[in-house]
Amino acid sequence: GEHAWTVLHADFVEVGEEGTGIVHIAPAYGEDDMKLGQAHGIPVKHHVTESGHFEDFVTDFAGQLVKPKDEGDITHMDADIEVIRALAARGRLFAKEKISHSYPHCWRCDTPLLNYATTSWFVDVPQIKDQLLAANNTVGWVPGHVGENRFGKWLEGARDWAVSRQRYWGAPLPIWRNTANGQVKIFGSLAELQKHVPDYGNQFFITRHAESAFNTKGVL
Repeated sequence: GEHAWTVLHADFVEVGEEGTGIVHIAPAYGEDDMKLGQAHGIPVKHHVTESGHFEDFVTDFAGQLVKPKDEGDITHMDADIEVIRALAARGRLFAKEKISHSYPHCWRCDTPLLNYATTSWFVDVPQIKDQLLAANNTVGWVPGHVGENRFGKWLEGARDWAVSRQRYWGAPLPIWRNTANGQVKIFGSLAELQKHVPDYGNQFFITRHAESAFNTKGVL
């Protein structure tokens, strides 16, 4: 509704010498924001598409890129400027100013990036943390301080580990889901996976990169 907002306390907000100490949160676009939202039962609502455009229900800016790449007459500030204009037109703009700060960009194409909540596969690391710590103590690390400090400290504070990726060249996860009944099967090896593949007489096992499992003679 019109007043669908609330004020929450969060210790990750830095007040500094200026500002009100009040910031907006967007649970779908930031880790700290999502944790705060989940703690208070705030739903994760996307108003931006996976391609970086405002959803149609954001009527004032529907279809507009949230963070476009600087290119020709287009600048990364275009959407911000439109939002400021809309606030000013409604008499809701308190103040505006320009600041410089670091912002993540794609290292390949220099396009501005957005944190974006998606459904992912995670390893429940806290559940096996004690086993991991014990196993780490049996590893002969070279140099030794890596296992004790950097890696060991990471294990001590280990949390859920996202192993899935949204990129077509990534390694496929060995997981099958039956769309009819929702049953999930996770395979521990290529041999185990092949046991569940119907036998059509094909001697080749095709992976995403078109590599043959029987490529001993460099056929492919």
